[in-house]
Amino acid sequence: VNGQMPEFLTYYLIAAVLIVCVALLSIKKTRTVAFGIGFYLIVIFPMLRLVPVNSQYLMADRYTYMAHLGIIFPLVIGFSKSIENSGFLSKLKIPAWVMFFLLTAVFCQATRNYCKVWESSETLWTRVLKYYPNVLTAYYNRANYYSQNKKYDLAIADFSNAINIDKKHFGSWNNRGFAYNVTGKYESAVYDFTEAAKIEPENSEVYYNRGI
Repeated sequence: VNGQMPEFLTYYLIAAVLIVCVALLSIKKTRTVAFGIGFYLIVIFPMLRLVPVNSQYLMADRYTYMAHLGIIFPLVIGFSKSIENSGFLSKLKIPAWVMFFLLTAVFCQATRNYCKVWESSETLWTRVLKYYPNVLTAYYNRANYYSQNKKYDLAIADFSNAINIDKKHFGSWNNRGFAYNVTGKYESAVYDFTEAAKIEPENSEVYYNRGI
């Protein structure tokens, strides 16, 4: 933030160092833990953005799913070995199956509920804004959805919010100008297209939009 690392990332870095230490110390007894932790850190490293990567999509939470296999792997192996050594494997079969079906039911219901979030761009980005109210991409994408579905007043409101977050965002100025134009607010449309032209003066699209 403003050229400085957010304070909370410091704690994550400390935790990461401790995890690496645990992995290194465990190599003498078993390589399972080291493999799992190593897999987790390697896969999740690009998403930490410690090294600048020119892609906002790496921040999507779905890219962390694969990394968590590295945490689950040693836990499953350890649990399996402890069960085998305990001698109670036969007694745990029924509770294990009961737990399996309960968890399956819980996850199926959670998936069903989450499908409602992905029902449309409106529901998806509305949920994002519920938890992250200052995300430009969420306002911009939801505004485009509203515009495509001819909900121009809602689109203008979201484009305006996006512009308030980043006044140099070309798409928000240009697309809000389009929404103004469609709704007959021609002076506002011309103003927005002019602002968009200042940001990207070599973009012919904005001049065409302003011309019509």
